[in-house]
Amino acid sequence: MTYNRRYFEKDGKKYIEVKRIGLPTRVFEVVEEFPQGYMLWLVSKNYPDVGYIALGKPSIVPNNIIQDDLKCMFVGEEMWEKLHSYCHKGKGIYATNFKSVYNSLKLGL
Repeated sequence: MTYNRRYFEKDGKKYIEVKRIGLPTRVFEVVEEFPQGYMLWLVSKNYPDVGYIALGKPSIVPNNIIQDDLKCMFVGEEMWEKLHSYCHKGKGIYATNFKSVYNSLKLGL
């Protein structure tokens, strides 16, 4: 999959805009901390970009997120793999458990 990305700043915040033929354009606000009310969104490895986890607010539709308020956070490629592997085991990652999951995975527990 080929993505076209545009990095920009607006009102002092950083963003990544991602375009791909056949899919809607998505804009992710780059954050330093996992925001309250968000969950890790299981998407492709280089979406929004390599090493970034995509974060979204859960929707009322099961296993879906609200698409107009997306965020992303850099964790690096290796940690991205670990976090996604953790989620694929049926475990969700939210603001409330992110730090403990992150630290456990970092230590190899």
